[in-house]
Amino acid sequence: MHDLIDPSQDGSVEGRDEQLPWWLHGEMLVAAAGGGWIAVAIAILPSLGTDSALWLLLFLAAPFYEEALKPLGVCFVFLCWPNVSLSRLRIASLAAVGGLTFGLVESWLYVDAYPEGGAVFVLFRFTAPVAMHIAASFIFGLGLTPTIFGQLWSGRVPGRTRQAYLTAVGIHAAYNLTVLLLAVVGARELAEQTSP
Repeated sequence: MHDLIDPSQDGSVEGRDEQLPWWLHGEMLVAAAGGGWIAVAIAILPSLGTDSALWLLLFLAAPFYEEALKPLGVCFVFLCWPNVSLSRLRIASLAAVGGLTFGLVESWLYVDAYPEGGAVFVLFRFTAPVAMHIAASFIFGLGLTPTIFGQLWSGRVPGRTRQAYLTAVGIHAAYNLTVLLLAVVGARELAEQTSP
């Protein structure tokens, strides 16, 4: 296997995809998906069943911690196969797999927790939020490099990584704000329709 190549201006390392055995592709996909499961366990499970004030605080902070957690599987790939050369597109695609897993498991948990939501709620949960998680994770993945641990350890976050993370957080926050506003408007309309 080849070492990583082409250092960029910000000190990160840009890899080119090399021919990998089929089983290694599979292991990397499993690792990326596993990162999504771990992110759900850390980010979502503790918030289920919390009171409304704490839930709102977690909801507002979610873009920051969820976007940081979803690529855990990609970080595992970097640790397990440090000498495998991966392109930005491959890294971002693996991050998107973590986002897909996170979105599907999160949606399953919410549908299970709120069975009274009905078919429209189920359809919504398994489309819009899942698509948002995939897109945000893919974008953050574009800023990840195999040298990220060394850079973070030295206290230096590459500009490309910071920009990709903040873009992902912005997409997630815009989505959450839109959903919150729609929920408030919907609740107000329902109250107006049912009041005497």
